[in-house]
Amino acid sequence: MELVELLETGSQGEVAVVKSLLEAEGIPYFVQGENFQAVRPLVGVARIMVPEDRLADAEALIQNLDS
Repeated sequence: MELVELLETGSQGEVAVVKSLLEAEGIPYFVQGENFQAVRPLVGVARIMVPEDRLADAEALIQNLDS
């Protein structure tokens, strides 16, 4: 299973919301750097990775997060 980046963020709140949305839709994910972000929030970023074949579904879920 090839993972691709869905989102890169420095916001722990945004990570929590995106994880919740992905879980609700049954989309597998991996958060790279999540633990580092918790230790060094001003420096670390988290990258949310999803399977390549589910990227379009995941993008549709988060498309309105910034508005």
